[in-house]
Amino acid sequence: MIGRTLGSSYQILEKIGEGGMGQVFRARDTNLERDVAIKVLPERWAADPERLARFRREAQILASLNHPNIAQIYGVETAVGAAEPARATTTALVMELVQGPTLAEHIALGPLSVRDALGIARQIADALDAAHERGVIHRDLKPANVKVREDGTVKVLDFGLAKAVPSVASLSPAASASPTITSPAMTALGIVLGTAAYMSPEQARGRVVDKRTDIWAFGCILFETLTGRRPFVGDDVTEVLAAVVKSEPPWELLPPSVPPRLVQFLKRCLEKDAGHRLRDVGDARFELSEEAVATPVSFMLPPPRASRRRHIPWLAAVGVCASISAAAWWWPRPSPPGRQLVTRFSILLPDGQRFSGGGVRSLVVSPDGSVVVYAANRRLYRRALSDPEPQPIAGTDETPLLPVFASDARSLAYVAPDARGQNFVIRTIRAEGGTPLTIVDLKLGKEIGDWTPSDFTLAWNGDQILYTDPTGIWAVPANGGAARTLISMDPAVEVASSPQLLDDGRHVLFTLRRVGETGPGAFSVVVQAVGAKTRTVLVRAGRIGATCPSGHLTYLRDADLVAIRFDAQHLEVTGDPVVVASRVGEQFAASCTGTIAYPMAVVDGLRSPTWVDRHGREDPIAMPSQAASSLRLSPDGHRIALMSDNEIRVWTFEKRTMVRLSEGGGHWDAAWLPDGRRLLFSAGSSLLSMQILLTAFDGVGAATILTPSPAGGFPNAVSPDGKFLIFHRGGGELMLQPLEPPGPARPLFKGIGLNAAFSPDGRWIAYQSADSGKTEVAVRAFPNTDAGRWQVSSGGGRYPLWSPDGRELFFVNSAGVLTAVTVDSRNGFATGQPVELFPTRAYVAESNSRPFDISPDGKHFVFMKLTSEAKPTINVVTNSFDEVAAAAPRSRSGPQ
Repeated sequence: MIGRTLGSSYQILEKIGEGGMGQVFRARDTNLERDVAIKVLPERWAADPERLARFRREAQILASLNHPNIAQIYGVETAVGAAEPARATTTALVMELVQGPTLAEHIALGPLSVRDALGIARQIADALDAAHERGVIHRDLKPANVKVREDGTVKVLDFGLAKAVPSVASLSPAASASPTITSPAMTALGIVLGTAAYMSPEQARGRVVDKRTDIWAFGCILFETLTGRRPFVGDDVTEVLAAVVKSEPPWELLPPSVPPRLVQFLKRCLEKDAGHRLRDVGDARFELSEEAVATPVSFMLPPPRASRRRHIPWLAAVGVCASISAAAWWWPRPSPPGRQLVTRFSILLPDGQRFSGGGVRSLVVSPDGSVVVYAANRRLYRRALSDPEPQPIAGTDETPLLPVFASDARSLAYVAPDARGQNFVIRTIRAEGGTPLTIVDLKLGKEIGDWTPSDFTLAWNGDQILYTDPTGIWAVPANGGAARTLISMDPAVEVASSPQLLDDGRHVLFTLRRVGETGPGAFSVVVQAVGAKTRTVLVRAGRIGATCPSGHLTYLRDADLVAIRFDAQHLEVTGDPVVVASRVGEQFAASCTGTIAYPMAVVDGLRSPTWVDRHGREDPIAMPSQAASSLRLSPDGHRIALMSDNEIRVWTFEKRTMVRLSEGGGHWDAAWLPDGRRLLFSAGSSLLSMQILLTAFDGVGAATILTPSPAGGFPNAVSPDGKFLIFHRGGGELMLQPLEPPGPARPLFKGIGLNAAFSPDGRWIAYQSADSGKTEVAVRAFPNTDAGRWQVSSGGGRYPLWSPDGRELFFVNSAGVLTAVTVDSRNGFATGQPVELFPTRAYVAESNSRPFDISPDGKHFVFMKLTSEAKPTINVVTNSFDEVAAAAPRSRSGPQ
């Protein structure tokens, strides 16, 4: 569908979702100049008269519901494929495009306050009341079908399971059939409808339903917004449905700030007997009035600096106009006697600060859980949870990464470039700042791990720092000295990361990844004795494991941090894992006291692609704003690839279409092939799992893995003849990969390099060098890179880019100004004096990847201009292990 025009005026731009009744696309209404949502019935269903009838019935139902809290329908479009006259007719709903996150996305960040939850619930109740008044029941109400716009307005979406029901008595078996069940044979009365976690008991049993099934789902949603947990859970649909029919919700999870009257209202909504359930959602208006939220929230941190906190959009739903502080508490959860209160809050980074390191872990929590240290703007900052402002750590202004606290919290270790910028080293420094001490030189792929206290029985006295490289796990004295191999590995078979020495001083816990495999199944958490050849698998499909004094092993399962009971004496896990924090990602840090910190996946706010000429005059590109901070223009100028941490998209100018090529990994760089129709891009959740993939620009066909490098790979440039790719690894080593004919990759030259770019004639390579101890732009000959090296910038330079005719080089100087130098390569290589063009601060984000490109005619540059800023945030959970220690069962089991 992408690229097609539906009807006379709807240009399909991109796919934005898919449901039981069809795919949903963003489209442009060229007549009214507005974006709309297009729900298209799949072509394979178009010949099914029953499905077509249900699709048209949905249109009629939506058209009958004119309410500010219900997504509107604008019309129905039908079209026959122009290229194939015999092609089945395409039928589609044209609907209101509702911007903003879903309620499910809000809940994923933590429970809402009572006031905020009820502000949203009132609007959902109003929407349902309006639908029920017209005899329409939703039957698939859930947080994912509720959107919250920036102005606080709630919109209920997707009445795809709705049925205009005159009365319960008139229902027939055919009327209860679900239009979202995939099998066309599933039309009998006994078919289970809706989404399991929000089904009413009568719906789960496949019985006749009425508006009270919506009231049940409404109660499930309200419970989830207040607790952050679904009232009915299970490992599969059968267990969930069994819980719906037989179990009670975990009422003890409701915060103490919920008024008793509201608890009783929830229980009336979730009565299993429909005859005893709340009969009319209109009755909810009184129960959800301001009187119901008169009881104050039980725990709130005073706002130290309200001006630095953005308004959360959904607060407007209940008329809250106060700004939130730089550390705003999300979720004070009740704790049984003897346990401390579990709290969740967020810390906003000060204005102008951005996390350093891309996908590399950039923060750490002190052992006592009271201090967070994070890397931003190429240095370390210390933020005590009791203080309103972070403090810079003097002596760390050298792009530090992977910080680690000493066991006494008085010192820190971190990874940084060495003095010449050609390699990486581990340094230590006092926690309050000072002169850093270099401990050990690192090679490609090494990762700092655990800082082990001195009372462990290694071969030396004093603290040890554990780290990894492709050959295994190492330990080095924290005060300097010779490194020692603890565990050896074959880099062609497996890779280790996140090492931790166990309390017995003889075993190492670490994450193992099998080379050549992808996905969660490639990882496992294992334990192995120092110097031994065999190991024990504790957790399969898990990574970043760590032990804690509560007797648990924590690890990452998908994006969730979970804990399981760990028997350190027998080196085995027992019981079932318990979720400690959801959607934390790989950059989390945790203390032994149960404090967890993890950054939000926000590098920058929305950016709009913009043409800029040599004089700094702008010409915005008519396309939707993106979260991307880096881009690559195809050689023919017809397409542009937009990269962010979470996805890569390609925009085609002529057709005005956007295609998502990949999502869910770290997409930090890309390079077009000379034909402008194929693209190489990086994808992976960490440096050690980074791969380079090759795909068509339109996403047709499966992407192929080009470089499954255990040390990661980031494509920089493809030679003009398409025979070579230059990519760099996580340590900054530039590699040359033969493409035609294919061959093994090899180092391009010795030294650290980033952002390499081929000259248009393929004879030269410009790159970002650190050979002099400062980042500069340099040029080398190709293919004989040892034939000469010329430094182009002076005083600092990044992001080299050739003009299309090869007569100029552009780069961003240390002052953030785009600079041009003329190039004469007729007899050797020579450059003219640098000429400053225009400042780039409005465009260039903190990124290791070049964030701009140039048009094929060389007259315009293309940047991503910041249009709406999203503040980088650190999410913090305190006292989490107290709750886990009580929740994790004690039953014995094998590896998970």
